[in-house]
Amino acid sequence: MKNYKLNLFLEINTSNYIFFVGKSDENNNLEVIFKLELPLAGIENNKISDSEKFLNLIKENLFLIEQKFNYTFKKIVIILENLNPIFINVSGYKKLNGSQILRENITYILNTLKSLIEETELDKKILHLLQTKATLPLSEISRRVGISKTPCWNRIRAMEESGVIKERITVLDREKIGLPLVIFLSISVGRHSREWTEDFMHTIQKYDQIIEVHRLTGSGADYMIKIVANSIDEYDNFQQTLIGDLEFTKMSSSVSLQELKFSHNLPLGAIK
Repeated sequence: MKNYKLNLFLEINTSNYIFFVGKSDENNNLEVIFKLELPLAGIENNKISDSEKFLNLIKENLFLIEQKFNYTFKKIVIILENLNPIFINVSGYKKLNGSQILRENITYILNTLKSLIEETELDKKILHLLQTKATLPLSEISRRVGISKTPCWNRIRAMEESGVIKERITVLDREKIGLPLVIFLSISVGRHSREWTEDFMHTIQKYDQIIEVHRLTGSGADYMIKIVANSIDEYDNFQQTLIGDLEFTKMSSSVSLQELKFSHNLPLGAIK
C-alpha cells in the first residue's frame, strides 16, 4: 500500500448513503476498492431531520472502514446529487480518527458544506440580477436575494475582485446610433509567427468598428471578425483599410440579414 494513497468518499443521494474507498497511484489514477451502501437515515426532503442518527451513522461506519484498512483518513470527499465534490480537509484543526471522532467534527464538515452551497446559490442570484440590470440599486438586490445590504455588497465586491464580474457596462442599441449593419469577416493566414500575431492584435484593437474577434479551429478560416457599420459603402471602405493593414491569404465577408438573438447574459449553471 505504500505506493498508493487511500481516499474516502461519502455520497448522499435521495435514497441512501454510499461510502467509497478509492486507491490512487502517483499518477492520480483512482480505483474503487471498497463500497458500502446504507439506507438513508436522519435525512428527509433533503434536510437533516435527525442529526443524532445522521452523525452516528457517519461516525460508526467511518470507524469500521478505518479498522478494515488500518488507515486514518485525513480527508472526506462529500458528494451530493447535482453538485461537484467538495473537499474539506479536517487535519490540522480537527482530529478525524475512527472511534475518537466527535460530533462537532462531522457538524463542522456539514456546516461548512452547507455554507459553501448557500453562498454559491446567493452568488448565482446576485449575478442573475446584475446581468439583467447592472444599475439595480444595492437595496433592491439585497431585498431580492434575501440578505442585508452589507453582506450583499461584500459578495459583489468579492466577485469583482476575483474577476467573476469583469465590469459593468451600458449596452447601446446599435441601430438607434446608426450602426444597423453587422458583418462577419473570415480571414485565413499563411503564417502564424509572433510578429504577425502582434501586428494582428494591434490592428484589431485599433478600430472601434471591430467588436469581436475569435480564433477558430475546424473550419477553413483562422479568424472570425465581427464588424458593425452604417452602410455597405462604409464597410467596403473599412475592409480596404484592413487589407492594407493585414497580411493574409484569404478573406470573405458575410452580412447578417437579421439578428435573431442578442444577449450579454451568461448561463450560471456551471458555477459550483
